[in-house]
Amino acid sequence: AYTPGITYIIVSKRINSRFFNLSGRCPANPPCGTVVDNTVTMSDRYDFFLVSQKVTQGTVSPTCYNIIEDTSSMDPDIQQRLAYSLTHLYYNWPVSFMCHLFCCFLVLIVHFPREHCAFLLRFSMLTSWHTW
Repeated sequence: AYTPGITYIIVSKRINSRFFNLSGRCPANPPCGTVVDNTVTMSDRYDFFLVSQKVTQGTVSPTCYNIIEDTSSMDPDIQQRLAYSLTHLYYNWPVSFMCHLFCCFLVLIVHFPREHCAFLLRFSMLTSWHTW
């Protein structure tokens, strides 16, 4: 029987780490697709930082990918390339996102029911106020 492998990844967008390209006269943002997977990462687990978007003002904020379980036995380079490729798949935005497509959809899935419940609560308060 076919048993596909599964990879569990924790994606963190709000981190304090920043990386700079020191090849010129002054520090600059690293180019899109930059992956940092050694020296500043934790040695006891597999994690990496990915710079997936271009920033014209300020410093770019990388995204941290922490792979907590991997039964797919996929090469780390392929996982990093896949993570970078998935940042370009959002359907109504022409450039790359900070995190990949599935994270964006999860934000939408959580946001819309919350907004709908808040609307129903406001509507019920309005209708109950008018009936007094």
